[in-house]
Amino acid sequence: MPTLRPYTSMSRTCLAQLYCPDVTPRHAWRTLKAWMDRCRPLIARLRSLGYDGRQRILSPAMVAAIAEYLGEP
Repeated sequence: MPTLRPYTSMSRTCLAQLYCPDVTPRHAWRTLKAWMDRCRPLIARLRSLGYDGRQRILSPAMVAAIAEYLGEP
């Protein structure tokens, strides 16, 4: 399985598929989004990094924050 380190910019769907490789891209994103929404400290951290919930490309700092709170895929 690919690793996220070093962290790079990536699409939210690509990141979601790393976490949920056996489902469709759309379902993978919905699953990752649900996990993110349940982790309030993660959402607060992402918002401090400029995340607004609509962007399709996540910055390296956002990817790192997600991996920090949810673990590496």
